[in-house]
Amino acid sequence: MQSHDSTRCPTCGESIRSCDVLIAYRTDDGTSRFADCPGCGAVVHPVG
Repeated sequence: MQSHDSTRCPTCGESIRSCDVLIAYRTDDGTSRFADCPGCGAVVHPVG
């Protein structure tokens, strides 16, 4: 899995690390993922 160290939570802006990613999946546009934000605790689609 790729490192996503530069992604952020769209809710609170906290940095999302690769260890926070819950699931990564392929889409027609590439790869998407859900992550557990360590800042606000929400399950989000990281941005960035």
